[in-house]
Amino acid sequence: MLTSLRQAAEKAADQLTKAKAAGDAKRISEAEANLASRQEFLAAAEKADSSRR
Repeated sequence: MLTSLRQAAEKAADQLTKAKAAGDAKRISEAEANLASRQEFLAAAEKADSSRR
């Protein structure tokens, strides 16, 4: 599960990079929100995983 969450966060970061390169303000805003959401979810999952150990 953590691997797929990390991959999703990496993909979101790539999308943000592409949106910035294109200079598309709407896509940038959406990509930033998506990346923040993915990173928060990943952080919560990593915290839960580490507390189980």
